[in-house]
Parts: sequence; C-alpha cells; structure tokens
Amino acid sequence: MSAIKANNHKEVQVETTERVLLTTGEVAIRLRKSRYWVQCNHMRLGIPSHKIGSEYFFVEPELDAWIETRRVTPINARTVSSDQANRVTLVKKAG
Repeated sequence: MSAIKANNHKEVQVETTERVLLTTGEVAIRLRKSRYWVQCNHMRLGIPSHKIGSEYFFVEPELDAWIETRRVTPINARTVSSDQANRVTLVKKAG
C-alpha cells in the first residue's frame, strides 16, 4: 500500500500489487535443477512463464502455486491404517 496526497491534501490509500519476475536461473535454484533443465522443460511441465523478448520470466506467486500443486507428501506423513502400513513395508522388503 502506498499513500498518495489528493488535491484536498488528504492521504488516499492506494493498493499496489507488484509482481516479482524471476529469471530462469532463479527458478532453477528454487527447483534445485540446472538453468538448462528449466529452459528445456518448463513448457512441457506447465510451469507458468511469460516470454519477454527472447527470455522467459516467471511470476513468483504463480511459480509458488505451481510448486505447491506438485508437492508430494511422504508416505509416513500420510494417515494410513496399520494394515496399509504393513503392506507398504512388506512390499519394500520384498523389492
């Protein structure tokens, strides 16, 4: 939010929304991948991007939302019955 003084000298609050653009290199750091990997795979994986000139940029909140949709919960953090947990353990031991 920023304050702007109107003609009658009262401050008017104006809400501004800034969009942070990330470069391919910055996205690579967040995803723990190489810059080349991001360049080659962002369209195939549906990572939201915007092309400006010959470069691709990524809006930070859009990237964060995409990452959240791809997050995988570890099996030990999921709620499973003891029978299901035993089956998973047996499969792991057999494999």
